Amino acid sequence: MMEQLIEELKLHYEYIIIDTPPVGLLSDALVFMKHADLNLYVVKAGYTKRDFVEIAHQIVEKNQIKHLSFILNNVNTKNIPAGYGGGYYA
Repeated sequence: MMEQLIEELKLHYEYIIIDTPPVGLLSDALVFMKHADLNLYVVKAGYTKRDFVEIAHQIVEKNQIKHLSFILNNVNTKNIPAGYGGGYYA
């Protein structure tokens, strides 16, 4: 049923974005991930445990999920040196 829905949507739309709960908590995300051209896994800096990232990799390998990318949000840019000299100065 889900496969049919996605195939029908592909006939009408160039992009289909499906937001799901975290992949480790419920299996709903895994069903969608198997049919996606691109999977984005959003993690929060200073909050998400490294184990969750490892679990995501294991799920991808075990279920042959293609194209998993990570988005890191909530990064404090003040702690990141920028430019060749390690920072910008005014």
